[in-house]
Amino acid sequence: MSRTDLELLNSYAHEKGDDAFAEIVRRHVNLVYGAALRQVRSPQLAEEVAQCVFLELARQASHLSPDTILAAWLYKVTHRISLNSLRGEIRRQVREQTALEMNAMDATTDWKEIEPLLDEGMHALDESDRAAVLLRYFENKSLREVGQFFGTSEDAAQKRVRRGVERLREFFMKRGITIGASSLVMVLSANAAQAAPVGLIVVITAALGKTILTTAPATTTKVIAMTTLQKAVAATVVILLCGSSAVLVYPKFKEDSKVSEGIPVNLDKYVGQFEMIDHRIEIRKQANGLAVNIDGNVAFVAYPKSVDKFASHDHNSLTEMTFVRDPSGLATQFALVRDGRNLGELRRTGQ
Repeated sequence: MSRTDLELLNSYAHEKGDDAFAEIVRRHVNLVYGAALRQVRSPQLAEEVAQCVFLELARQASHLSPDTILAAWLYKVTHRISLNSLRGEIRRQVREQTALEMNAMDATTDWKEIEPLLDEGMHALDESDRAAVLLRYFENKSLREVGQFFGTSEDAAQKRVRRGVERLREFFMKRGITIGASSLVMVLSANAAQAAPVGLIVVITAALGKTILTTAPATTTKVIAMTTLQKAVAATVVILLCGSSAVLVYPKFKEDSKVSEGIPVNLDKYVGQFEMIDHRIEIRKQANGLAVNIDGNVAFVAYPKSVDKFASHDHNSLTEMTFVRDPSGLATQFALVRDGRNLGELRRTGQ
């Protein structure tokens, strides 16, 4: 029998069970990412918000009350962090523009009409109604499972869910959107939970494991969580504010064919283990290039531009590896540069 959310969270809080926290992320990442995406309107920013939410959960793991419904807690924190990530004036302008566009439309009610106001409507519900709707339609829980979360019968859970749906419907009606309860349920079931990008779970759990605390004066205290440079190494370094924290994150490398032909070199001279701070980097041969594995995951594949320099394109960005070699030609260290920004010096470990 699988463990409950709170059992997993307790395991993480008291036993530092990273696998337990990874399971929590797997269960709820779609809910968090979908809610963030609707509010910030940017897939990249939504990923960053999701990271902040789960880092906040990690910090609060030992402080949540035993009756906490984790989905509802995550949803609430996602809402707060999403709002903090946008400037108030820009958000108001987006809402006003959306409202004008919707008033000008003669279209029937569908997801495009519901989506811009959904999270505002959800937060207009009281906490129990909101939690019931979240569990039933955002996380696709059965009525029996909803009842278990509330400690009630299936019938009582159904009544709670219906009440939440009806109040949400009334919210939309007050804003000129007429929709029946059954139609609203269908729209929520089909669209409310957005599939998070592949690899986001890895990014979040990696950021959690690599948190570095630093202290700064007054309100500028930051927590810089530097992800392993794995599948999510930076296209550009992004610092996003998570309340009083900042998280250093890196978007994904995507291999491109611009440098794929390369020039003839002895790739064996570059293969091996390298180190940078607490990251483990392994270079392997792959076809006529080098596959760079960072913390156990392939981050990118680079191809030779010269005997000392390899490069990897991912659409509009360039990653370069400039090697230092000993008299025998063996690569002993290299500098990793992304779009002109030096990400660090890596040295061969000798293993």
